[in-house]
Amino acid sequence: MLPVVLLIPLLLLVPVTLPAAIHHVPDDFQTIQSAIDDSSTVNGDIILIEPGEYVENIIYNGKLITVASRYFDTGDESYITRTILNGNAAGRVVTFRRGETSEAQLIGLTITNGRYTYGGGVYISAAHPTLKRLIITANTGTNNGGGIYCTQGAQPLIDHITLVRNTGNAYGGFNAYNEAVATISNSIIWDNNPADLPERRVVSYSNVQGGDDQNGNIERDPGFRDINAGDFSLDENSGCIDVGDPDAEPDPDGTRTDMGALSFAHFPVIAVVPRAINFGEIHNGRTVEGTVEIINAGRVPLTVEAPVIQGENTPFTITAGGEAAELAPEDTLTVTLEYHPIETGEYTDSLVITSDDPNEGVIYVILSGIATPPEPSMSITPLRLDLGNVALLQHANAVITILNEGDADLQVNDIRYVENVLGLFEVSFDGAFSVAPGAEATVTVTFTPDRFGDQSEALSVETNDPQIPRIVLPVTATGVRPEPRWQFTGNTGVNHSLLVLTAQIDGDPLPMGSEIAVFTPEELCVGEDFWLGERVGFAAWGDNEMTEEVDGFRDGEAISYRIWDIVAQREYEAQAEVVDGDGTFTPNGLSVVNLSVRTEPLGFQMYINANWTIVSAPVIPEIVHVPTLWRPVVQRGHLVIIKDALGRFYVAGIGFSNMANWDYRSGYLVKGNAVDSLEIAGEPVAQDAEIPLRIGWNLVAYFPEQPLTAQVAFRNIRDQLAIAKDAVGHFYVPAINFSNMAPLRRGLGYYVRVTEATNLVYNLGQAASEPAAEVEPVHYVTPEPTGLSMSVLLTGNADLSGYEAAAVTPDGKIVGVTVLSGNAPWGMAIWGDDHSTLSKDGAAEGEALKFLAWKDDETIELAANWSSKGTFEGDGFEQARLSITEPLPQSVRLDPPSPNPFNSVASLRFAIPNGGEVRLSIYDLAGKEVIRLAEGRFEAGTHRIAWNADRSPTGVYLAKLEANSSTRTVKLMLIR
Repeated sequence: MLPVVLLIPLLLLVPVTLPAAIHHVPDDFQTIQSAIDDSSTVNGDIILIEPGEYVENIIYNGKLITVASRYFDTGDESYITRTILNGNAAGRVVTFRRGETSEAQLIGLTITNGRYTYGGGVYISAAHPTLKRLIITANTGTNNGGGIYCTQGAQPLIDHITLVRNTGNAYGGFNAYNEAVATISNSIIWDNNPADLPERRVVSYSNVQGGDDQNGNIERDPGFRDINAGDFSLDENSGCIDVGDPDAEPDPDGTRTDMGALSFAHFPVIAVVPRAINFGEIHNGRTVEGTVEIINAGRVPLTVEAPVIQGENTPFTITAGGEAAELAPEDTLTVTLEYHPIETGEYTDSLVITSDDPNEGVIYVILSGIATPPEPSMSITPLRLDLGNVALLQHANAVITILNEGDADLQVNDIRYVENVLGLFEVSFDGAFSVAPGAEATVTVTFTPDRFGDQSEALSVETNDPQIPRIVLPVTATGVRPEPRWQFTGNTGVNHSLLVLTAQIDGDPLPMGSEIAVFTPEELCVGEDFWLGERVGFAAWGDNEMTEEVDGFRDGEAISYRIWDIVAQREYEAQAEVVDGDGTFTPNGLSVVNLSVRTEPLGFQMYINANWTIVSAPVIPEIVHVPTLWRPVVQRGHLVIIKDALGRFYVAGIGFSNMANWDYRSGYLVKGNAVDSLEIAGEPVAQDAEIPLRIGWNLVAYFPEQPLTAQVAFRNIRDQLAIAKDAVGHFYVPAINFSNMAPLRRGLGYYVRVTEATNLVYNLGQAASEPAAEVEPVHYVTPEPTGLSMSVLLTGNADLSGYEAAAVTPDGKIVGVTVLSGNAPWGMAIWGDDHSTLSKDGAAEGEALKFLAWKDDETIELAANWSSKGTFEGDGFEQARLSITEPLPQSVRLDPPSPNPFNSVASLRFAIPNGGEVRLSIYDLAGKEVIRLAEGRFEAGTHRIAWNADRSPTGVYLAKLEANSSTRTVKLMLIR
């Protein structure tokens, strides 16, 4: 409940000499003490304090001045509770000790959280100040006199104070010592610890715990509204009402004065928050809402007539709360207003509120706003990009989002790097485009390092936004060493030093970031390092004779060298030109060499895995008969089956084949049982050779020397391409510009499905984008490829981000796994049953699928809205929108806070049926915004936000939600 509003300003009740000046805090001075100390403040001046909490320990320093809240000039008792002096437990809150007289006044404040040996709240030594209309609570005197301590003959005049819940070793409320005498009237001294009272006191017409019943004094429970919540206003049944000094000035309601700082009103009292609403500047056609709270701040019912807008043909309208009402004490009527201008200009009007409050029968709430023509407004997130550490020649992506927060189309004219001399950064901008009001567009930034170290650029975005036509975003990344290809046992206790001066492949320098390793005759790697563009030295380790196994070179063994070309992704045996040494291992010896590789003019080495993979070779083979071509792998026992795009196959174990001859333009589906390789001799194929494609699915070879992203590689058939995918089920769908495929590489083959017959010619341009590194699951186990997969594009809102998702068959088998990392969409490969095995290891054709999700040790089932049947279809493509199976709200809702009342943190939960702009703010009862908890776009659903109110004073607050053209308000009570 709001404190009672006085009718007559205090400065008319108390005869004082007209002040020389009024000093305002914080308008004129930031702190109260700085206002006291300033040379312009002289005897008779007034320091007037605006509502708020002031963490200070003030000293009058002998000045005969008045320090007061706005109660002093308005008579509004709500300022007593809203203007707080907080000692921060760092000393006395207020000190008089330099002979101040009764003209030194302290009026209309709450004094709290002081702590000192004597007098934590107010300390008075050899002074006679005047203390009026004060709440003094929660102060500590570690010795005595927690609330007030008087000494050295002090004679303060104390009137209408509430001295409650102060503590001390003795005299918790107040103490008068060493010839001091405190004269107290019309006050409440209660619930202090201990409650003992000093002998040197003159108390009259006051409610004193442990006091006497003479001079109009009483001793009974004060009947505070809620002492535990810090509400020290008087309840209607309080014994402190109308029992103060009968000769004192009556209360504003004309009755005999009450005891304590806050009086009880016997008539209706209206409080309106706020008294003015400035809707700000908006564009024509937009709508802004505001609310006005009409509160019964009195103890009797308040009758309110229907609020009305004073003017006609105005952009201000009442949309809710426009009816007459009778409000019980503490009840609130919320009036919702809408500002909807249709023409440019400045507007003012008034909301007229009429009630039976005898003091404020008619209140005018001033309404104002400005309307401007529609225009676009650009915002970009994030405003700084750091792509982190990226291995040499790998790709890292980041996405920027361009949002049009205006009312007119946003034209994005140019997106480019300011310099980009090295060409390491790219951006997916193909020309100017428009973004509709409220819509957004994304742009992908790619970093591909060809050198080590930190790299930076500045990305410029230019639009038709008249306010901010250009935004420049810093973009940073770091090129780092890749993971080593070879691992070696390490220190064996004996080594041979190697220094490689130069390294070449076919006469060209070895690309930076490539790897050089040395091997024993037993094919044991015993040393390696990365080539950084110039000489590199490392150790070749010898055999540790203390162990039984051979773990290094023996003395005199020949040293062989291998090179891993990071660009070509190929391994080579290297020839060593020995500059120093004899090319053999000697303990503690040294070899200096130049390395060179001469690639075979004909041939290519393909690799297979211990499972299904798709292979191809960029050569026209000399041997085309499939069983003969694959004989080396079959002899090693590592080939299970090969299949072509038409389903024809060769099974090595039984020697059966119905396959046509090897076609260099095609990819082949191969299942092995171990890692192996096949050298195919033949003539190289041109990188831009044509590959004929028939309607439907095709298996294609890959010819370009450089790895390319799917978007770049298949750009020449983008209009005919429905989908492409690799051996692990990652896929690219050009119609929605989605890809989670790794860059295409030689030696691998790829599925492509086209809508009409065409010829594939790989686009040899530089890759423009690539999906970010895939996050590996930690809970679900990713199924092994089975050679048959269905590609599923998953979408959903931001609440799904961070979950691991799994596709599950009715018998509980997990047939697809992906991590829903970042923003949607996400891709998942769902694997079918491999009929070459006896067990069921995938989904059966037509089998229904469902989705589970795991995060933070919690597993939930996801609802899936399929674009088609929601069943497994070999080589099919579907889209599914996932959602957590919590029903969407039907209307805007702001739930009561939890807990309430609270003393530190309150949790606010709200729900919106449609995604859109949301604003959630906390206001005090004066209508001032305390904090804005949320502002921006939220998805449909339920959301929870916490308010940490550690820096806010005790009191009642309003939480206000604005969303989906609706406003909701709830009350919160903060208790310290």
